[in-house]
Amino acid sequence: MKTIPMFLSLAIFSSFANAAAPAVGSISDNQQFARKSVSGFTATSLAEYEGRILILMMMTPWCPICQSHAQAVGKGLLDHFDNPSRGSLRGRNDNGVPIQSVLLSTEEAASWDNVNESFSTTNGFKQWGLDADTQRRNPRKLLGYYRGGFINSSNLYDWGNDRRRVVVLNLLKGSASHSFREIVLNQNSYSSANNAAARAAINQIVPQAETTTPKIELEQGSTKFENGTSTVTFGKVVPGGSTTLTFTIRNTGGSDLIGIVTSLTGRQTGDYQVSGLTGTTVPPDETTSFSVTFKPLAVGSRRAVLNLGSTAAGVSSFAVNLAGTSGLPAPEIEVQQPGKTKLSDGRSKRSFGTAKIRNKGRSLTFRIINTGDAALTDLSVTKAGNNPNDFIITAPGKTKLASGKSTTFKVIFMPRGTGTRNATLKIQSNDADESPFNITVTGLGAR
Repeated sequence: MKTIPMFLSLAIFSSFANAAAPAVGSISDNQQFARKSVSGFTATSLAEYEGRILILMMMTPWCPICQSHAQAVGKGLLDHFDNPSRGSLRGRNDNGVPIQSVLLSTEEAASWDNVNESFSTTNGFKQWGLDADTQRRNPRKLLGYYRGGFINSSNLYDWGNDRRRVVVLNLLKGSASHSFREIVLNQNSYSSANNAAARAAINQIVPQAETTTPKIELEQGSTKFENGTSTVTFGKVVPGGSTTLTFTIRNTGGSDLIGIVTSLTGRQTGDYQVSGLTGTTVPPDETTSFSVTFKPLAVGSRRAVLNLGSTAAGVSSFAVNLAGTSGLPAPEIEVQQPGKTKLSDGRSKRSFGTAKIRNKGRSLTFRIINTGDAALTDLSVTKAGNNPNDFIITAPGKTKLASGKSTTFKVIFMPRGTGTRNATLKIQSNDADESPFNITVTGLGAR
């Protein structure tokens, strides 16, 4: 995620009791959090909420005071802006900017999931999750940031009143009143006494000022691209083959986009051809389309840059990276455990916990997937290391996988001695660079 400076609005901060000044800096990739959906916890970040005002409430689930503050936010802010009496402004501030709310648990224990889900629904929070990643590691990342500095693991639990935090962020690019990702509210405590000032702070955020200048936006299907940073991937094409993608240019400005031109720059421009531009003039909120064909001239990675321009005054050019590869079909092994968690060859480790000597302990199921475009064959799993006989393997259900198909195998821990027991699982296949695919397994034998 691109790092963008954060600025503080001191006039707003001074109107809130107990407001703590946040750290000045940027939110980096490790400031993600995990949001709950029907499929479980998925990693997300502030980038996903762009274009909205975000009310972010962090709560220790077992703490009655924390719950009372979250309830106050629900009644004083969420219910206020979501009241049906607001008509077309329901779910928005007084200037029409959409509002999103998320309740985050600062405790990573799975036992709190039902508490958080019920509490968020009851108190009007639109989404809920964990102030941690999907594996419940490194909790309180965001909380540590907003309390005024990043927190080391040695003092994660020594925070006192700083465990309660409500933060309101402007995530609207081009806002005429606030900087992008500016913090407009940052407090430990919240009660009904804060309602008037908090609502006023939220209502101060105004959207981008209207402009009559035309503006280029580029789309491919449902995907919108960022100027200069996005990459369009054409996938893998066999030598002599080609693949074509259709793009849409949208004019999101206030006057006609005229004299549209396309060009290619970069390493392998000859591998890409632009064709079929349906129109060179696009009125406001209208579109035109064109195609790009990837026909590689050599094997390997093939890259170029697609540039869009216009003869209209004041229009910024638009660039997007093009990437594709060429080569013969090949298999590609991927191993997951648990669920959809992808393992790394030679770097991933799985623990089986503690089991009594000569007694079956924990079992883990591993999934093998062929993500390549040719058959993955000769699948087998062997063992090596210090204590290979302490781990019982059930063979994969299939020894050959077509592209996109999967199979599983199970490993059971049955220690033959006390103390730490280690081994390496070796998954053999016809994958050119990951055979064997090595996974470290460990457990603890006890009497």
